[in-house]
Amino acid sequence: MAKQYEEFAKTIKEAMKALASAAEEYDKDQRFLGQTTGVIQEGVKEVGLRVQELKDRGNTGTDIKDFADDAEVKTMLASINGYMDGLKKELAHAAEVHKKTTPMVKLAYDTKTALAKEIKDRKKALSTKLGTGNKSLPDMEKLLADLEKYMGTSEFARVEAFVPEPYAQHEKDLARKLGETVKMAKEKRLSSEQKELDQQALNLRNLVKNVSIANKMRDEVLGLCAAVAKASQSGDQKGLVTAKAAIAAPLKELGRLAGIGERALKDDWILGGIKASKDKSKIEAGLHSIAQAKLVASKEVAKVVGLR
Repeated sequence: MAKQYEEFAKTIKEAMKALASAAEEYDKDQRFLGQTTGVIQEGVKEVGLRVQELKDRGNTGTDIKDFADDAEVKTMLASINGYMDGLKKELAHAAEVHKKTTPMVKLAYDTKTALAKEIKDRKKALSTKLGTGNKSLPDMEKLLADLEKYMGTSEFARVEAFVPEPYAQHEKDLARKLGETVKMAKEKRLSSEQKELDQQALNLRNLVKNVSIANKMRDEVLGLCAAVAKASQSGDQKGLVTAKAAIAAPLKELGRLAGIGERALKDDWILGGIKASKDKSKIEAGLHSIAQAKLVASKEVAKVVGLR
């Protein structure tokens, strides 16, 4: 009787060890896939931007092959292919783990069924009824309870539900995305890229930083405007021209930062995200602060733009 218990215990221990190891491998696999596909996606965006530069210079084409001879595109594609190779190896590894683990999942179910039957049969035995035998029965019942508890964990569920991803699908997705980014009109691409950048900029940490930059740009513009006025009054033409020319850069940066908020107020998706954010009031205050910095700077520039 004890030998039978030991066999069940050994089988369950080996199955649980194998399943736990598989769950750990699957977790590593998912992290790697998430990181790698993210890098590949960014690489595709870079390819799209480079292709647009080439189109602006007069290059034509609707397929990635039409731009593959460009040195920068070639380097970008080589980098993407390198990440795809890593993806292929990781997917192959996950498939191999799955191949070895699938029988262990079945073993867990089979052992659970066999153990439950053994317990049921022993309880029916006369020796059990008389209380004179089956001393390992309580241990078997605990063993079954432990197995059932484990089979109810998220770890077991992850392993049981895991399905290997085919590499061919990732190849198809990459080809489709590269095709789309090459064919995409400039305005649509820039709009899509800008929207993502705007969402990142509206993250409270980034927004606080941008408010600080906007205030700095405003102060710089105001200082330069004062320098223009002073140079105009003293007849310092060289100083006046230099100060006027220097205004363009900080004023442009102010316009860029303020543009984030201006676009956000026109975009239902981004605006909805702001309204739903726990930092809604801080984000709105930050956007208002940047808008005010641009307004103040622009008013001062208007006062000195005509000075000679």
